[in-house]
Amino acid sequence: MVAGQCLDLSGAEDERALYLTHRLKTGALIRAAVLAGAYCASAKDEDMGQLESFSDAFGLLFQITDDILDVTGSASALGKTAGKDSRDQKQTFVTMYGLDGARQCADEQANIARASLVSFGKQASFLRALVAAVLCRSS
Repeated sequence: MVAGQCLDLSGAEDERALYLTHRLKTGALIRAAVLAGAYCASAKDEDMGQLESFSDAFGLLFQITDDILDVTGSASALGKTAGKDSRDQKQTFVTMYGLDGARQCADEQANIARASLVSFGKQASFLRALVAAVLCRSS
């Protein structure tokens, strides 16, 4: 996560750096939470791989949605200053792909996250609900 923060502060200049930054920041935090629960439950190796795939996609989905809300949300709804990324000239999914492109990236990550959960059936209903909630987040 420290490496991700360093990349974030130095400024992602291309697509690869943007994805890497957020995999190492938001993604690493979510991956740690998901995999810690799986380890505690003595999950099988193949399940761990699916959960790692889920957490990577979910972490990116969360970050992309956050970037979108920084542009489309209000400070009162977000509970933080809207437009801060733009004022700080920070590279985001919105500045990289535009608003529609960022929304498409969010849909793609949501699809990857959901596909990673197929083998879990009903046991992953909570995680599927999280994906849906983040994807349609408005504040």
